[in-house]
Amino acid sequence: MSTSFSDWKVGSNYEIEKILGEGSYGAVARAICKSNGTKVAIKRIGQIFDDLIDGKRILREVAILRRLKNPYIANIIEIIKPE
Repeated sequence: MSTSFSDWKVGSNYEIEKILGEGSYGAVARAICKSNGTKVAIKRIGQIFDDLIDGKRILREVAILRRLKNPYIANIIEIIKPE
């Protein structure tokens, strides 16, 4: 697992603390929201537009997560568009 997140571009609102895990669609890092000190998870997905099937699966995941409201499931707070 990679421990470097210097190439993650998450804007000025978040400060990444450490990488939590990596999977087939990307990596997840623990971060702090600078405005209120809340701990958040940031999922970085690479090559999202390279494969149509993977793109559809990622879109489906985002659509489902936006609708779920459960204390044991992470909520989507913000989506940062790629450069």
